[in-house]
Amino acid sequence: MRIKKSLTTLILIIVILVIWVYNLLLIKNLPVQPEQSVNKTFDSKYIDSLPLFNFEYKDIKRDPFNVILDTTPKETVKPVFTLKGVVLSQGESSALMEIFNETYLLRKNETCVGIKIKEITPKSVTIEFRGKEEILKLWE
Repeated sequence: MRIKKSLTTLILIIVILVIWVYNLLLIKNLPVQPEQSVNKTFDSKYIDSLPLFNFEYKDIKRDPFNVILDTTPKETVKPVFTLKGVVLSQGESSALMEIFNETYLLRKNETCVGIKIKEITPKSVTIEFRGKEEILKLWE
């Protein structure tokens, strides 16, 4: 049993060596080609077809050849909302909120685009956005 294993490994080694020697002989017999010189002058037809613009990447984050990935944690972008005014009435007061460049009239406990109105005072509005309370004040 041991003799069979050693005989098969010896035959495999001999076959591999024969293949290597044969390939090396083939490589040595290849004709050597002289290096071709590259013509550095361009024809005018090729130059005329090129655009006149000089393209440069100004924003390296958008460079398609940049292989370094930006792994810095990004801050979540909250929607742009501002308090434009407060409407006071005897029964209920309302807040004029500008959300995504559109103005909404919202009452207490109403929700719009994830923004919930918690409290309305004459000078400020308390809102809840993503679980956090914020106070928006009117410009004085």
